[in-house]
Amino acid sequence: MDHVVSFTSGWTAGFSAITALVREHDHIVMDVYSHACLQQGAAAATRKIARFRHRDNVSAERQIRKARESDPEGGILVITETLFSMDSDSPNIGELQDICHHYGATLLVDCAHDLGALGPGGTGRLGIEQRIGTVDMLIGCFSKAFATSGGFVAVREEKVRQYIRAFSGPYLFSTGPSPIQTAVALAALRVSASPE
Repeated sequence: MDHVVSFTSGWTAGFSAITALVREHDHIVMDVYSHACLQQGAAAATRKIARFRHRDNVSAERQIRKARESDPEGGILVITETLFSMDSDSPNIGELQDICHHYGATLLVDCAHDLGALGPGGTGRLGIEQRIGTVDMLIGCFSKAFATSGGFVAVREEKVRQYIRAFSGPYLFSTGPSPIQTAVALAALRVSASPE
């Protein structure tokens, strides 16, 4: 994706993406096993939270449809991960993205646990599914495969990136990643994408 906001940690990136974009009247539909930063971000943003059964896109669609029927014009953010660390399992991201588009919902995917470690060139589950650059929003961190601190939110539109920067308290009021952290992450990215 062309538009990225960097944060001091993956936790901050996940929490910030949700709290910057979701208002109290919006809906969140999320995998019940979503990471703590995503759960806490959702709780800080709205009370309209529905959780679907783990990796179950039928359950997800049911919750998305229910939110859309109750609020035909409202925002719906759907949250999942590419690889859930506790069970080392993955949902069908492509199918879930298609469901989101059908209902006018936005998909946020956390790739913290597989980026740099799985898939062709370290592209993770999205690379395996050939979905690079096709999800609405991607968050991740550098504290796993990249062996440093930092996190990011990647989006497809510049206006969304600017909105996150303007309305994310942790972005506005925290120090950004240091140059050395950024250099380590970039070097690790090059290694993960190489035959090495």
